[in-house]
Amino acid sequence: MTDDESQITRKWVFLTAGFAMFSMFFGSGNLVFPLSIGYTTLDNCLGAALGLLLTGTLVPFLGLLALIYAGGSRQAFFAKLGRVPAFIVTFLILSILGPFGVCARCVLVSYGSIELLLPNLSLTLFSAVFCLLAALMTLNRQRVVRIIGRYLTPFLLLGIVLILAVGIYYAPVAKNSSLTSFQSFNAGLHQGYQTMDLLAAFFFSATVVEYLRAHVGKKAPLTLIAREAVKASFVGVSLLGLIYVGFVSLGASYAPFLDAHHPESMLILIAKHTLGPMALPVIALTIVMACLTTLIILSSLFADFVQKDVCREKISRKVSVFLAYFLCFAISLIGFEKLVALTGEVLEILYPALIGLSIFAIIDHHLKTTLSHKVFYSILIVSAGMYFLF
Repeated sequence: MTDDESQITRKWVFLTAGFAMFSMFFGSGNLVFPLSIGYTTLDNCLGAALGLLLTGTLVPFLGLLALIYAGGSRQAFFAKLGRVPAFIVTFLILSILGPFGVCARCVLVSYGSIELLLPNLSLTLFSAVFCLLAALMTLNRQRVVRIIGRYLTPFLLLGIVLILAVGIYYAPVAKNSSLTSFQSFNAGLHQGYQTMDLLAAFFFSATVVEYLRAHVGKKAPLTLIAREAVKASFVGVSLLGLIYVGFVSLGASYAPFLDAHHPESMLILIAKHTLGPMALPVIALTIVMACLTTLIILSSLFADFVQKDVCREKISRKVSVFLAYFLCFAISLIGFEKLVALTGEVLEILYPALIGLSIFAIIDHHLKTTLSHKVFYSILIVSAGMYFLF
């Protein structure tokens, strides 16, 4: 292969990795929280969008970079915290990404889309059937996720681009907000925690590193892998950022049509208003499929950790999978707003500490220092103190 051919191949590799990264991060929270932020902040939505971009795109980028410098290994990344703390933090993160947070949220966002088509549908019935279906798919996840990711996720993105284009073109002027610019920025900043993309970065980065190593060269130096990963990350987070800004703008402009509706139903309501009722079944089904993909991937991570790290393979993977989905079913019954409130309390304490850990892991790598674990514990203590005192 000539140098010119090598450069062309490498360019396509980082672009492919960037699009894959976007697909991995794009889940149920990305369909809900930007719209909710716009709905809350109205004509101050640009300040809120800036806050969301910091915690929803920049922070996950830093997390990815920190894991890349750890060779894509979350075990190596968290090991500096100590064996027991690393286990606890990993279990807590996977629980929030799994049945106690994002996975239950996927069920509720799917229900919010289908409920508009079937108003009398029971949440309990839907959640039970959806979780059972997802559990059966998880046991054969590679084929199912490949089909959904290859055919249905692009269809979802096409629908989202269509909603954004039509919605922004016909968008009415946003109403005046009662929030100040700083309050709007702060709202976006803290809602960005709920996307949980930093938490996902700790586990998805390994896939990106493995892909780049396989295509750039298994013997390629870490500096080259890191450089290509940075470019791929820039592609992924840029796409996320564009959709975030567009969704925040839509939430602000169409706020009067979203009153008295749950956050998980906002996207489907905007689709109804912009594309017409005929588009509802297609958009609703595609949202459900996107949530199903995320649900399968994250439930698999939680189930594998429970089987291998918690139970030391004393239970089968089938048992751990059904345990994960039973917990997901039970947690989903508390409803979207209560779930967000509960996970939000944990994230307010944990997220700043993980941001500090990521930033100083990068600094440690370049300056050959050992500050990241000290920064993590310091921020964690401060965050917990502020939470319980104020």
